[in-house]
Amino acid sequence: TYTGQTVVQAGALQIAGTGSTGTGAVTAQSGSVILGTGIIRGSSFTAESSSTIYAGGTTAASSHGTLNFTPATGGGIYSLQGNIILGIGTANNLGSIDSLFGGDYLTYVQGYASGVGAGSHDLLSFNAAGNAVDYTLNILNSSGTLQIVAGMGFDNTLNGQVFNLLDWSGITNGNTPTFGSVGTNYRSGGKGGGFLDLPLLSSGLFWDVSQFTTNGIIVIVPEPGRALLLMLGLFGFALRRRR
Repeated sequence: TYTGQTVVQAGALQIAGTGSTGTGAVTAQSGSVILGTGIIRGSSFTAESSSTIYAGGTTAASSHGTLNFTPATGGGIYSLQGNIILGIGTANNLGSIDSLFGGDYLTYVQGYASGVGAGSHDLLSFNAAGNAVDYTLNILNSSGTLQIVAGMGFDNTLNGQVFNLLDWSGITNGNTPTFGSVGTNYRSGGKGGGFLDLPLLSSGLFWDVSQFTTNGIIVIVPEPGRALLLMLGLFGFALRRRR
């Protein structure tokens, strides 16, 4: 119930279960850690360079959970410029994984751009402020790395998996986050020159990160040539509809 600021200077602050921070500004200083499945409610939030954010009850890749960012009041700045580490296990579309993406790639993958679906993996969820006033959201646009760590249940050989890692659909005023570069699209793993560090996939499979800065999702697709054919099919479908 406290209203003052929260400053993590060293060590780790766990926001556990249904717990939450106070409503004052929240800062994770360089070298410190914030983790948990609770709610960060600060009027502003700053994760400084070389700080670390985890979702889940522990720092283990197999400890999956959702860390919520829901400021009590809007108008502030939520700036994540440290290191973010998220574990992935099973995909959002677990149980209905379609390697052909339903024949309409964008519609299919964007349908999983909220929550974690039937799967099990970490998620950072950014929600509207308590007074519905918009706030600025900056994610790794000046420093830091988002490392995706493969945990229990992850199948690096399965085409068609969709993972929603960041969710800002709850921000009612339509505030789109500002990102740095996610790196080269269609890569088998690694950073690709950007901040997004992905686990290595089996031969013939690639990560499609084209939807990450618009929907917070990454998708496992076949080799780029086949993925391009999927996109061309979508373009032809859209052209017919416009005509």
